[in-house]
Amino acid sequence: MDLLTVQQVSELTGISVETLNQWRSQEKGPPYLKIEGKLVRYRRADLMEYFDRCRVSASAKEAR
Repeated sequence: MDLLTVQQVSELTGISVETLNQWRSQEKGPPYLKIEGKLVRYRRADLMEYFDRCRVSASAKEAR
C-alpha cells in the first residue's frame, strides 16, 4: 500500500498543508486514513480517484 503523509500530498498536489487539514476537519476533500488515532495518511490510489472525480471537461461545458 502506497501511503503518503500530509506534507507529501501537499507537495504532489500543490494544495497547502493548512487546506488539507481544514478539509479533514470539515469532512471534505480526498479520503484519508487515521492510524492509531493520530497519524494521518493518504493512499495514492484514493487521491487519484478523488481528483479524477473533480475533473471538469471543457467539451461537457460547451454541450450545455
